[in-house]
Amino acid sequence: MSAAERRAVSLRMKKYWAERRRGGAGRTAASTAPAKARRGRRKPMSAAEKRAVSLRMKKFWAERRKARG
Repeated sequence: MSAAERRAVSLRMKKYWAERRRGGAGRTAASTAPAKARRGRRKPMSAAEKRAVSLRMKKFWAERRKARG
């Protein structure tokens, strides 16, 4: 491999990794598709919602323990 070929490969690699750091996928079909919009933060759960989840999970795990014997 000549010095010119090594330089060319080096430049291609630098370009590739710079694109990867920016979040690009390189030369794939996905890179031409529009980027997905970022989702917003999830709203915090109220105390009542937390309690409902807690009771639901306690019931779930009690049934699992019961099924195992």
